[in-house]
Amino acid sequence: MGCQRYRNSFTAYLQGELTPARREAMERHLQECRSCARDLHTLSQTVALVRSLPVVAPRPVVAERLRVAIQAEPPPMSWLEQLRFEWRVAGRRRQARAWGVGLAATVLLSAVGASTLDRWGTHQSEPLSVGIDLSAPRTPVINPLPEVPAPAQGDVARATARVVAFPQTPMVAGAANVVYFTVESSRDLANAELRLYPPAGVALAEGSLQEDASYLVFRGAVAAGNAQQQWVAVRLRPAQAGGCALRVVLSEDGRVIADEQVFLNVMAAPH
Repeated sequence: MGCQRYRNSFTAYLQGELTPARREAMERHLQECRSCARDLHTLSQTVALVRSLPVVAPRPVVAERLRVAIQAEPPPMSWLEQLRFEWRVAGRRRQARAWGVGLAATVLLSAVGASTLDRWGTHQSEPLSVGIDLSAPRTPVINPLPEVPAPAQGDVARATARVVAFPQTPMVAGAANVVYFTVESSRDLANAELRLYPPAGVALAEGSLQEDASYLVFRGAVAAGNAQQQWVAVRLRPAQAGGCALRVVLSEDGRVIADEQVFLNVMAAPH
């Protein structure tokens, strides 16, 4: 297999998850390919740095809401939803661009916090202990607040907002993966809309398809700072493993408040 497929297995190699045959093939390739060996060395250093980061515990109300959301089983896709997915994948499939070492680092960072999330599914009867790894994509991905100029005198104060994305479990190619989205705004939004723009090869099971190829997944009021702890569950079905950038747009009454990119890591389906 080519270098890109070896790079996609860096995380499993560093965590000792490869089969003996695949591990032997990886080591042979690393001896022959200086580029992959150099990238793997960089990633191993990144792992050491990430593991040294502190773990910040969320508020109890957030932990409880996440526990309830994670334990909720999403319903299977209907035949219409499955048909829509197949149509989108067939109609919009294109060659994914090379992401390089930066994407490989994102893949590795997402695996560091896996043990915490995996414990939620296997010990649901035990008290929930939630830790947020500040670097891993499978924990909330918090994008910085966009800078907004001060409103002119007499105008309504403009809002600033950030979008948080939280995968329920490690995302797997070809499967319906639940990702939770929420919005933290600087002021109350009476008529907010949250739209997702999936890249080619990624289908959504929820939301209303719009003319601009976006999916409207939420419409309603949002309290300042997300005081009501509202989370929107969306099922994403990526066709391929790797990293994907999901465009997220928040607007109110047609005015865009936040236009951000959320990066998610997708693992290959187990054989």
